[in-house]
Amino acid sequence: MHRIRLTSLTILTLVVPAAAFGQQVVHIAARDRMLQGEPQTLFAIGALEGADWETFGGVAQVAFDARDNLYVLDRGNHRVLVFDAQGKFVRQLGKQGGGPGEFAAPNGLAVEPDGRVIVADAAHRNYTIFRPDGALERTVPYEQGSAMIFRSVQSHPRSGVLVEPAGLRVTPEGPQPYDSLPVLWIRPGADDAAPVRLAAVPAPVARFTRSGSVGEMRVAFTGPPVFTPQLRWGPLPDGGLAFTYEAGYRVHIAGPDGKVQRVIERPFRPRKVTEKDKERAREQRRRQLERGVGIVRVVDEGGRRSTSIGGRLPEAEIRENLANMEFAETVPVLFGMRTDPLGRIWVHRAREKEYEPGRIDLSAADGRYIGTLEDQPVPDAVSRSGRAAYIERDEYDVQRVVVKVLPAEWR
Repeated sequence: MHRIRLTSLTILTLVVPAAAFGQQVVHIAARDRMLQGEPQTLFAIGALEGADWETFGGVAQVAFDARDNLYVLDRGNHRVLVFDAQGKFVRQLGKQGGGPGEFAAPNGLAVEPDGRVIVADAAHRNYTIFRPDGALERTVPYEQGSAMIFRSVQSHPRSGVLVEPAGLRVTPEGPQPYDSLPVLWIRPGADDAAPVRLAAVPAPVARFTRSGSVGEMRVAFTGPPVFTPQLRWGPLPDGGLAFTYEAGYRVHIAGPDGKVQRVIERPFRPRKVTEKDKERAREQRRRQLERGVGIVRVVDEGGRRSTSIGGRLPEAEIRENLANMEFAETVPVLFGMRTDPLGRIWVHRAREKEYEPGRIDLSAADGRYIGTLEDQPVPDAVSRSGRAAYIERDEYDVQRVVVKVLPAEWR
């Protein structure tokens, strides 16, 4: 009998054709190949006191354009801030208000290849489009029956936005849950602007109730049990999509037509939920409710419905919410996932014994395993040249955006 001895540096990747399903299954071995190198800081933006453009009210999203200009969605101050490749302030897009180019609850940002900027506004239920020079181009309303808010908004590599609707959509009868969770390609204002569905996965069971007096509707949306796997996704350079939605380690790679071409797997398994997991989840939920995260208010005045996000709940309601929390039986293997313009997939694994950020796997869309990172955060945005932007908080809990250059070894 011949024995094969594997050294500590040997990584096995097995590609198995699955003709019956029209896709490949790529198996990556459990042993990690650790990547070396550290990102090098270029500049940081954000301060407790200073100029108006460097004091953030709550950064929700960041993005780069083709020239490494940085765009910061400062949701708390109802604006988008633009900085050049050296970190110098260039301009502000939008402000709080109800007029053209003004925002009430901006919750999504996309920068198109030609430099146009698209901002989604949950309260106005529209997209505001700015030209590359910062001038207002136009405002386009959401499609009838679309989501109240989007959980995620990202740029499509060709044009327009990719969006993941949150748990509720607007109908004439009021908010309704989705039957499945889609990722939609939308080109606001285009002549052939019908949304294109690039992925749709089963929606976890969730509950919601509507209450309130005439003229004000209160929507209490109770999502699925804590630790239920979430839909995670990111665009690929060819217009396709990488996404995951299961408790195990399975990343689906879809082409521009939405058809899954391959699945990337690693042999990591979900573990049982512990009482310590539940305790930490309750603490996190309390912090979110105290900051107004996940609270949506719908107001109907004379037939005109408006939506607002945030606002703290009374303490009694917070305690009731915590007491009614439900939990899944297992903890998912994956903590998060995103992609970048270089075609890499950043798969963030949870730690083995607690649901906290753990190691990060870097893979290519073709299934090639690049390696694994230890003690690194996942970038909030990556540029085509290899820069990365991170939304952080300093020792004084002041939010800032740090831009770094990623090591060449990570490719």
